[in-house]
Amino acid sequence: LTPYVNVDREKVDSEKVLETFYKALSYIDNFEVKRFCGEAALKVIKDGCYYGYMIPQSDRLLVQDLPSNYCRSRYSVNGRPAVEFNMKFFDDKFSDTAYRIKVLKLFPKEFQEGYVKYKQNKLENDDSKNSSWYLLDPEFAVKLSANEFDIPMFVNAIPATLKNAIGAGIGLFIAFIGLQNAGIIANNDATLVSLGEITGGSPLLGLIGLVITGVLVVKDVRGGLLIGILLTTLIGIPMGITNYQGLVSAPHSLSDIFCKFEWDHIFTLDMVVVVFTFLFIDMFDTIGTLVGVCTKANMLNPDGTIPRVKQAFMADAIATTVGACLGTSTTTTYVESASGVAQGGRTGLTAFVVACCFAISLFFSPIFLAIPSAATAPVLVIVGLFMLGPIKNIKLDDYAESIPAFITIVMMPLAYSISDGILLGMISYVVLNVLCGNFKRITPAMYVLAILFILKYIFI
Repeated sequence: LTPYVNVDREKVDSEKVLETFYKALSYIDNFEVKRFCGEAALKVIKDGCYYGYMIPQSDRLLVQDLPSNYCRSRYSVNGRPAVEFNMKFFDDKFSDTAYRIKVLKLFPKEFQEGYVKYKQNKLENDDSKNSSWYLLDPEFAVKLSANEFDIPMFVNAIPATLKNAIGAGIGLFIAFIGLQNAGIIANNDATLVSLGEITGGSPLLGLIGLVITGVLVVKDVRGGLLIGILLTTLIGIPMGITNYQGLVSAPHSLSDIFCKFEWDHIFTLDMVVVVFTFLFIDMFDTIGTLVGVCTKANMLNPDGTIPRVKQAFMADAIATTVGACLGTSTTTTYVESASGVAQGGRTGLTAFVVACCFAISLFFSPIFLAIPSAATAPVLVIVGLFMLGPIKNIKLDDYAESIPAFITIVMMPLAYSISDGILLGMISYVVLNVLCGNFKRITPAMYVLAILFILKYIFI
């Protein structure tokens, strides 16, 4: 089904799908199996996914349908989808207690045990156990999906070693940006970079802020990063670095840049090169940020995949499109999100509050513009330290793993690009393991990505 279903379902030629599917079913003799496969296929075409639960009988195998809106599958166990069932289903659908008990008895024993645990956790007000979701036995839970070749394939194709390296590389990259913004690290024509004039001006303020922020972090002061920015900004006033220029200001007009598109070169080779260049940069900067921040936040699934990654990519795609219409440079998932995670942010509410604060800040831009780069630099350095945590999960004594990981880490700050770090890390991982005969470590998706990345450097 996958070659036909893995597109917009409204554009699927259902008749062609069913014709191909039932042709395949002609080789199956068991009528019950045919009936189940046919019904499941129709649900996959209609809803994009099918959930069920196998019930072994003495003479046959029954499959009980499960409501898809009360099921989820975020990772796999031993190659099988791990299906979780929301026990709220029984409370939502059957309000009468006596009738609900009768319905429960019709379900397999595992569901009955899950519902009992759900009610116990609810009575104890124990939210820490994620009480409404219950993991079903992967040997009996069934998930059929049409989405086998979507964006998560590229994200999940990144091996665990490189995912840990991405987080550490982003940490060094953030710290380097902070040191550069404060002038602590300066340009040098002979050595590319060197230590700045740290005895005065912005570099000195950055070092003072680093000490203040470091003390607050060591003392585990809540909101220490924000307090460090504010104190450093105040210290910058007598030093002549913080320049206050008012409180309120109306946002600038967008009339000169809003939807100012140029269509003259849209069908030219130059446009193709530009589009693919920004595609690689935006996509893999986003992948790197998602992997790094999710690793730091301990939000990865047990198998190392990112939960709900398609929604994250959709948010990034919408922001990129809207940003282009508003006349900005390409917007992307910003790596400084790690600072919010470091302060405990875990849910979409954190991002929503930040977005609201950004909107409000449009009218108070003089205040925020008064905050010097030297005041925010210490936070970037400290957050860079926070991001180094996953490096301990890299097997440094396995050089087929640690060499690509090191390349990923070191290339991000040196190439000044998250995407280049990921691309070079993946290429080196595949090439090194192929030449060493470690073919089992490499999935087909890794081969595809490595080839694409090499072609990107050759032609773009």
